[in-house]
Amino acid sequence: KQKRSSRSSRSALEHQKITINTTQFCKVIINNIACIDKMEQFIKMDQLMKDIEDIVAPKDDEEDMLHPYEQLEKAEVLQDARIFHDSIQVREQPRKCCRILSQILYLQNDAKNPSASLTHAEATDLFFASTKLFVDVEDASLRRLVYLFIKELQPLCDP
Repeated sequence: KQKRSSRSSRSALEHQKITINTTQFCKVIINNIACIDKMEQFIKMDQLMKDIEDIVAPKDDEEDMLHPYEQLEKAEVLQDARIFHDSIQVREQPRKCCRILSQILYLQNDAKNPSASLTHAEATDLFFASTKLFVDVEDASLRRLVYLFIKELQPLCDP
């Protein structure tokens, strides 16, 4: 009987050790999984920070960054300026008129491309076409831009 009881107590102790070892093993695995999750989160955060730096950081190549009006063609802008003669189009599209006036002013003041400057005849035509915008439109921002445009073009017009 004692052998049986000693065997049963031994097996109970072994069972308890196995249970303890299994519990410890599970805790180790859970800790490792938690560490792996933290590492994955860290890696994701690190990658996210790199992506943000790429977006926010200023680029060294200023040549890549062009002004939106850099590639303007004078003839194309003058063609677009014909919209000033159509009062219906002007009332319906005041933003387009603002964009065209801004493009003309950019071309006129572009020191890199002196050939894009307006001739006296072109300036005179644009001057009188833009004065029609005062009458045809009620948009306040367009009116302000027309005022600046006329003020800028006035010295270029034929006397």
